[in-house]
Amino acid sequence: MKPYLEDHYANFVEQRIMMNDPYPLPSKGLGLGFIGVAGEAGELLELYKKHYYHGKELDREKVIHEMGDVLFYLQVIANELGLDFDTIREANIEKLSKRGKEHYGGSKT
Repeated sequence: MKPYLEDHYANFVEQRIMMNDPYPLPSKGLGLGFIGVAGEAGELLELYKKHYYHGKELDREKVIHEMGDVLFYLQVIANELGLDFDTIREANIEKLSKRGKEHYGGSKT
């Protein structure tokens, strides 16, 4: 994500949370973020279930919207913990690189 867009999005999410609850309790957003990710991921999974098990065409627009909702709640968590997505991506690359060979067909040595 472009740095200016990441900052803009983080601020947008923070404003939306404040708009919906002008008197937030400390770390209330953290719970909202975790619960929101789970709920929205379930909605995304429901789209795939209908595609895989019921033969419906996977609606890309709905997938984009649900992925955006997941991203929104991930941003809530990041805001609450003072994290940025560059740091998260870098940590994920490092983690996956270390276990990649073991999990994806390579040797364990």
